[in-house]
Amino acid sequence: PATAFFVAREGLLATTRYAIGGADQVIVELSNRRQVPGYVLRSYPELDLAFIYVEQTTGEIIPPSPIANVTDDTRLTVVCANGTVLQGKRRATKRLIAAQWFPTDIMDLPDAGGAPILDDSRYLIGMITRNTASTSAYVYGLHINTIRTQVDLFRQETTEGAKTYCRHCGFYSRALSAGGYYCERCGGLHPQAEGLVRFPQAQTQAFYYEHNSMSCPNCNANVGFYRNNCLRCGQPASRT
Repeated sequence: PATAFFVAREGLLATTRYAIGGADQVIVELSNRRQVPGYVLRSYPELDLAFIYVEQTTGEIIPPSPIANVTDDTRLTVVCANGTVLQGKRRATKRLIAAQWFPTDIMDLPDAGGAPILDDSRYLIGMITRNTASTSAYVYGLHINTIRTQVDLFRQETTEGAKTYCRHCGFYSRALSAGGYYCERCGGLHPQAEGLVRFPQAQTQAFYYEHNSMSCPNCNANVGFYRNNCLRCGQPASRT
């Protein structure tokens, strides 16, 4: 289980990429305990962020903080879906950290993250994630400005026409948009291709740029290779 919160009134929720994994649909329990299907629209593994859509409008958007940065020792309140409220603060560190992250002194989360982080004025300053430093178990917060930027970009993308994003790596896949079965970046299988008999497709071969003129020695498919593995059968391109 994880926590999510509305970032747009039309039913757009933010949570962690860690929570949804490679799923394209999840069950969302609203504040009134009603369960509704949630559709994973985008995932950003590098930000540990995912957007979920539910057919539920809301007027309960937490107001974002007007302050651009979370300063050292800022008091933090993390409100989780199961009712747990965590208290902490912005942890001072000498490490060089990307602007979208801020370190906390919080270590143990009751779920897979995704809870909103509030300041003392009850403004939304970020989302708690499962990301930790390599030398400690303290988790990081993702700044609300980064989340809002991704919301704006997502809205812009949806007005530019239909695009297909890989549920595994979040990449905008031209191969999947063209009807292909596999992401050309990570080799992940498109959900709509599960259970299908997959044949080579001439219109997508150009997207699989590694050895795309070479047939697989194992299954004879000509769909291409990624990291030397066939995108149809998953076997290495060369036999040993």
